[in-house]
Amino acid sequence: MATTASPDGAADRELRTGLIDLTRALVQVPSSAAHPSAIERALELLRARLQPVDGVRIDEHRCEGVPSLVVTPAAVDTPSILLVGHIDVVDHGTRRHYRSRVRDGRIYGPGAGDMKGAVAIMVTLFADLVRRFPEAALGLAITADEERGSQHGTRYLIDQGLSCDLAILPDGGSIDTVVVAEKGLLHVEVLWRGASAHGAYPWTGNNPVDSMLSDLAKIRDRFSALATDRTDHWHPTATITTLESESKSVNRVPEFARAGVDVRFTPPWTVATMLREVQSCLSPGAELSLPNVTECTTMAVDADYRAISEQVLGTPLQEMRTPGASDARFFSALGVPAILSRPEVGNVHRVDEWVDINSMLLYHRILHTFIHRRLHLS
Repeated sequence: MATTASPDGAADRELRTGLIDLTRALVQVPSSAAHPSAIERALELLRARLQPVDGVRIDEHRCEGVPSLVVTPAAVDTPSILLVGHIDVVDHGTRRHYRSRVRDGRIYGPGAGDMKGAVAIMVTLFADLVRRFPEAALGLAITADEERGSQHGTRYLIDQGLSCDLAILPDGGSIDTVVVAEKGLLHVEVLWRGASAHGAYPWTGNNPVDSMLSDLAKIRDRFSALATDRTDHWHPTATITTLESESKSVNRVPEFARAGVDVRFTPPWTVATMLREVQSCLSPGAELSLPNVTECTTMAVDADYRAISEQVLGTPLQEMRTPGASDARFFSALGVPAILSRPEVGNVHRVDEWVDINSMLLYHRILHTFIHRRLHLS
């Protein structure tokens, strides 16, 4: 991160302490899908920060048991700017991993960078602005299933009518970098059926694992041939992520085998054309399902955001393409512009994940200035 700005002064020191405390409190809550009660506890921490603000409406939504919060000033039905974040993290198993520490100007712990530090910034900023400007056309949406595809979070909220003129999602890029393109995705699940038999007499059955391994090898080879740009990996990829059979005995041929494949693709590929590539690698009888699909996403850089970032940071704002997907895709699909940048983070999805504290303050300053200008607050 190359910046010339350095937050200082009593107000910045108070803000710094508040952001560190809230981020660490959130990190220590194991809010993964494996711990639904912890997700509720994390959202309760946020409610505790928002409920004391006069005139704020906190609406709770649930879809298939997954909770979300949508927060606006009472007088605002459709915000002009919507701050969007998620409180869920990838699962790290035992709860002992969910610890936090501050070292060398960083907050460490699961979810610190993706994206509890950013959530702390958005909640703090929203509360401060609405206290001063009770009718500001500003909204906040916090979901809890982004790490599982967002179908019961952001996707559900949009289907229920959540809207805005501009979405800000601190879930990609960096403090001096904004995302302008994301790969499309296919989450593919394939089932191969066979006939069970004793492992010593395989010819009396039909082993679906054989078909699975053969088909997965074809997928691997096909996508290796599509890897035309190895500099920034801006080409289609297919990653085998799960393997399963119903047999739990070494000496028994299973009745079925199942695999999950994470497919990412770039223009000019589409969901339809990419799906045909995958299907061409599968043997007859393989059953394919698609729990999550998304077209490629492109985003233009907001001119005001660029100017304010460069003023605060003292360095040009960089643009990047990313293999990952964020909830920006749901807004872009509706024609709603989205800004995708965030504080400096590292080791994402590891137990030693981190967020840089100085960049948190800079990001808060960028958003504060941008929202003031865009909403004409005075």
